[in-house]
Amino acid sequence: MAPPSRKGGVGLETKEALSAIVLADSFTQKLRPVTLQRPKVLLPLVNTPMLDYTLEWLAINDVEEVHIFVCAHADAVQEHLKARGWLASRKFRVHVVVSTNCLSVGEALRVMDNRDVVKSDFILVAGDVVSNMNLRPALAAHLERRSSDKASIMTMVMRGGLSPAHIRRLGDMPTTVVMDPTSGRLFKFEEREEGGGGAEVDVARRRRRRRFVLDTTLFSERDSVQVRSDMVEASIYICAPEVLMLFSDNFDYQNVRKDFVSGVLSEEELGNKLFVHELRDEYAARVHNLRSYDAVSRDVLARWVYPFCPDTNLSSETEYQFRRGHVYMDSHVQLARQARVSHDSCIGAGSIISDGALVEASVVGANCVVGPGCVLRGAYLLDDVRLEAGVCVEAALLCDRVVVREGAAVRRGAVLSFDVVVGPGHEVPEGARVSLYRQLRAPGHSSDDDVEVPAREATSTGASLEAGTTDAEVAQAVGPMFKREVGETFLRCVKESIAHDNVVIELNGLKIAEDRTFADCARYMLTTMLGLCLPAPTSCRSEYRELYTHSAPEAGSREGLVELLQRASAQVRRWKALLQKFLRSEDDQVEVLLTLEEFCSAEGDYEATGEHGPVFAHIFAQLLKALYDEDILTEEAILQWAAEKSLAEEDEKVFLRKAQPFLSWLQDAEEESAGSGSEASSDGDEEEA
Repeated sequence: MAPPSRKGGVGLETKEALSAIVLADSFTQKLRPVTLQRPKVLLPLVNTPMLDYTLEWLAINDVEEVHIFVCAHADAVQEHLKARGWLASRKFRVHVVVSTNCLSVGEALRVMDNRDVVKSDFILVAGDVVSNMNLRPALAAHLERRSSDKASIMTMVMRGGLSPAHIRRLGDMPTTVVMDPTSGRLFKFEEREEGGGGAEVDVARRRRRRRFVLDTTLFSERDSVQVRSDMVEASIYICAPEVLMLFSDNFDYQNVRKDFVSGVLSEEELGNKLFVHELRDEYAARVHNLRSYDAVSRDVLARWVYPFCPDTNLSSETEYQFRRGHVYMDSHVQLARQARVSHDSCIGAGSIISDGALVEASVVGANCVVGPGCVLRGAYLLDDVRLEAGVCVEAALLCDRVVVREGAAVRRGAVLSFDVVVGPGHEVPEGARVSLYRQLRAPGHSSDDDVEVPAREATSTGASLEAGTTDAEVAQAVGPMFKREVGETFLRCVKESIAHDNVVIELNGLKIAEDRTFADCARYMLTTMLGLCLPAPTSCRSEYRELYTHSAPEAGSREGLVELLQRASAQVRRWKALLQKFLRSEDDQVEVLLTLEEFCSAEGDYEATGEHGPVFAHIFAQLLKALYDEDILTEEAILQWAAEKSLAEEDEKVFLRKAQPFLSWLQDAEEESAGSGSEASSDGDEEEA
């Protein structure tokens, strides 16, 4: 809050200082292994740290007070702020808030609420956002709504008019937005996962994810609503102070979009309202993965983010000049006569481009050496990189002090972290991620929403991700890891008799870290629970083998199947309370049914795992009834699953046919219930007459 006027006087109002909270920690590891050694917000984007773009944007929008929240690499962020003069800036007051224990955006905002430093409406923005948006119209509209309706607690900034290809280019997930076309009030916000290949049962799951359901009550109080799929959320929010309080009151809010926005929209009875401010001619984008790093870099080079272009020289240490073809070159670059710098490129101060070298659609940092005959296409070189003669780098990221020896090649999608040296003639394959620092998780694990942490220990290892893979394929690669972690958490609960509430807390933390859903936890718990009815799979850790039965019932006999059903029913009864905590909707229950199909057919996540799921295929219908009897699956969810499966190909209806006796029983029971209700109603009418 600004200090009161020194002139004093009756009737004078004090003006609230416009403040902002900048999240200088992404709480993700999408840019690992690079972020093991340097915080994401300090990675240069066209030779300027991402955080500087965010702070410069806040400065031109007259923000007076900025709270920068830092978790991982806090010392590095504070050192950067000091070196760039932000801590002593005349543009606004900067306060650094450090909390090294936070694991999510939700926890960071709860820390800010506890510190009680924000008293009025504020801007919430990620420290890796690049924007030239004029904030004043959106802020004025938000404050006007607040003046007449205090329940208008947030305005989300979104870019509109984007094609599906443009959205994919930015590395964003397709989103469906339902809003009032006049007021911009948001009614529904749903991210749609893109389907990838996989087991046959995935077809039903992908079909269901493409389905979009609108509640008819949306049309009861308004003439029209807009359903949009051309919008991308920009991670810029204009918030009322109540937003922080809601995060404090709801500890399951860990993410703004997926938890807070969805939670507020689903609790309409509380009266809180969210609004959308759409950008058409202005720019705003978040750098949240390698794909968006490339896309936003190209947009900066193409001057879509003006005035934040290299030739405006945000840092006093640079002297970039703009040349034809969107080429930017510092005045201290040494460019050989026979060297060629082509379109959409930027060359930093002190760099040397030797004879015969070609730099095309690439960014070269400060003090780099590009040797004779080198070819750079779509490459990103940070500072002090040295390429010897004849090196080829294509669509790859090379961090500080990387050395690539003569004749070597770095292929598309590769990431070479700090101080890596590539030997003469060696070829770094597509999608390889090479680091001198030990990965804190198993190689190949690259969850999009694990916590970003600084590196701990040096070693020589690397991790790779297939070049050109889609986000859905990456999610499929990560799926088995999450499945195993959920399963082992449940087995530890069984072994140590841990209280259900503590298991829920632990699994919820795992869910948040891996950006999964409650249904994901429930489906993997269910199959692990059923597995206890049979001998331990070969992949089971030795410490949990004692929890499994030592012999399997004879699946070929009626007695054996009865015994298997009895074992399964006992497990379901024992753990139903825990399962019910994670099944929060009919859609969640349908997800569990689809997973049960995978388990019983040894497909998808259960292919070649050594689990004995196909044994349960013989009692699939009876298993459904057991889950129904224990109130784990509702009649509505089972019939919804059946209706969706009825639209599938014939070879995908195997378990639908197996479940037909139980489905017929359900439908008959429903008809009998409806009939008896009608008869009772008639009897009542006759008595009244």
